[in-house]
Amino acid sequence: MLRGLFATVALLLTFSCSPKWVDTPETAAVREVFHTYDVALLSNEGSAAADAVAEKSFEYYSEVRDLALYALEEELSELPAFDLMHALILRQQVPADVLRDLTGREVFQLEADEGWIFGSRLGEYEIGSITIVGDEARAEVLEDGWPIGITERAKDGSSHPLSIRLLREAGGWKVNLQEIRMIAYIKVEIAVMIFGDSLIAYVLQRMGEITGTPVDPDIMRTPLEKDLT
Repeated sequence: MLRGLFATVALLLTFSCSPKWVDTPETAAVREVFHTYDVALLSNEGSAAADAVAEKSFEYYSEVRDLALYALEEELSELPAFDLMHALILRQQVPADVLRDLTGREVFQLEADEGWIFGSRLGEYEIGSITIVGDEARAEVLEDGWPIGITERAKDGSSHPLSIRLLREAGGWKVNLQEIRMIAYIKVEIAVMIFGDSLIAYVLQRMGEITGTPVDPDIMRTPLEKDLT
């Protein structure tokens, strides 16, 4: 009984000692968008997740779609592990006649529905202070209460802890996925090093874990379509 009481008190102390961000109505709206995005991904609700994402972010998914459809082994072997995994999952899981007609937004939505959006959640991080200038917001990313150990270079050449941008678009604030992908790139590359085998071996193993289906060993060598351009 006492052990449970102490645990409850400790939990309450933990929350009471957590930093409290004093939000304006606008920064509160920004923070809520992050929450909406993360919950939607966790729940495999692709439409809701896509509604929280900036339109420009979907360009990446159009590029990955084209890699899945047309890229040859030589081009694929030069990709970072994060990009390669996205392209090969689409190549294996989505028929060519379906994939070729999907927009970037629809590719993102499909991946979110199926649980293929690996490395793009923010659940293990906390959003700290938020700064808004015009139609762009910058949100500080914290890990265990401290700025995440990833830096980015500003236009003036200075370096500072990575922050995530949001853009004000029709319908409100939207998450820009560029910085979230930057975090994912680094996490996946570290995982590859820990894995201890080749990048491609890691990608193929993780693909099987993410999709729950066996991976075609020739998938790198079999584009879905020939690029006739």
